[in-house]
Amino acid sequence: MLDLKKFRKDLEDFNREIGLEYYEHGAGLKDEFEISKIYNKYNHLFSRETLSQVKMAFNNSDEGLKRSLRYILEFVVDGYMENQVKNLVEEYYTLEATLQVEIDGEKLPYRYAAVKIANEDNREKRKTLFQERLNVEKTKLTPLLEKIWERQHEISRDLGYRNYMDLYRNLTGIDYEKLLNILVKLADKVKPLYKEEMSAYIEEKIGVSLEEAEKHDVSYVFRAKDFDEYFPKENLVPLLKKYYKGLGIDMDSQKNITLDLEERPKKSPRAFMVPIIVPDDVRLVVLPKGGVDDYSSLFHEAGHLEHFANTDPNLEPEFKYLGDNSVTETYAFLSEYMLNDAHWLEENIKMDKLGEYLRFQYLNKAYFILRYTAKLEYEIKLHTQGIKGMGKVYKETLEKYLYFKHPEEHYLIDVDPGFYSAQYLRAWLLEAMLREKLREKFGVKWFKDKQAGNYLRNLWSLGQKYNADEIATRIGFSEITWEPFYNEIEEVLKQ
Repeated sequence: MLDLKKFRKDLEDFNREIGLEYYEHGAGLKDEFEISKIYNKYNHLFSRETLSQVKMAFNNSDEGLKRSLRYILEFVVDGYMENQVKNLVEEYYTLEATLQVEIDGEKLPYRYAAVKIANEDNREKRKTLFQERLNVEKTKLTPLLEKIWERQHEISRDLGYRNYMDLYRNLTGIDYEKLLNILVKLADKVKPLYKEEMSAYIEEKIGVSLEEAEKHDVSYVFRAKDFDEYFPKENLVPLLKKYYKGLGIDMDSQKNITLDLEERPKKSPRAFMVPIIVPDDVRLVVLPKGGVDDYSSLFHEAGHLEHFANTDPNLEPEFKYLGDNSVTETYAFLSEYMLNDAHWLEENIKMDKLGEYLRFQYLNKAYFILRYTAKLEYEIKLHTQGIKGMGKVYKETLEKYLYFKHPEEHYLIDVDPGFYSAQYLRAWLLEAMLREKLREKFGVKWFKDKQAGNYLRNLWSLGQKYNADEIATRIGFSEITWEPFYNEIEEVLKQ
């Protein structure tokens, strides 16, 4: 029999301890990534016995409890699967933090090399560094990922599902193939706009055609150095605070949030937010790199930060920590895309080439929706067919949508667990819908309206009790749709 009260307490304690481990390691405060001892301590949460108990409770519960138990079931399965590969995952992250890339006698931390690539003006040097990093991935990291994913696929079948996708479709309620069909329709409309704009942009910035360009070239051009003068490091945090102040949120008075912006060599280049205790201790980690990319990372993670910091403390733990991450990603994108808002930019970042900047930002947005649509298509194949021979499939699928060259070696490096690509995709669509609704209710300068802040806080207070489809309904739509997203891109890129 499932003791739900005890399970909820242990869930919060586990989340706090695992969150601290992810924070300290990802923030570059410690090399070792030590999750095994935490999983061992809370092993009872992820046992087959607990899994059976949660399944039985779910099947026998009334409708009022089914939502809670569904989220808990997904948590238990996630934890059970990670528990089976925890030693490999621990080894992977520890290795990633300690590996070095050598070029011209200079040794760089593997993680920092990604930052170096994005900032390197010389294409040959950039290509050499990218290749050295690729060699490290191929020889050191990919072999571990192969073991991890082989085991994850095996566990999915052991749990009685046809494959990994079947497992997560049942757990999340997201029909990935149906979602892909919707996104392919959007991609068909976005691709012509993207290809024309991206071809011209790549040619202008590095003097090669889009089809000749490589992944490191795109990292470099999207670093957007041309706009650095408008995004100085010293204005980064004050501007973020000013945005939220306009919504009636004083970040300086929020004692439950932490902004970790310190530069450390072994800090993860991928910005992240950790809800240690929701809503009492929520932390944001960003590796400052300078320029618009730095601002985007901070604003995105701040969206997560405010969501969890404003979550109702009286919610059950499963509604504070679990649920559909498309929801928190929606709020993160809403915050990030203030940097795409012409009205906000005109008031806060004075630039003499606003039109050029906006075209760049919406090209970037078009790129990401295409990239993640490609990732979803690829991951459906990966998680139904297995990893053998998938390097070629990865390359072909990404190039079909984005046109520039992709290395086969990234066929596992570029995969997130649990079909997180689908969470991002749903969030991009829902964010555009939410922004449209904010403009309808509070005008194009909604970001200066404290009532808009109240509207958002009411949504944030729900934590992740409701999924993205339900949030869409709450804000006045019948379903998640791609039209608002496409309309934004078309308006700018067709000018």
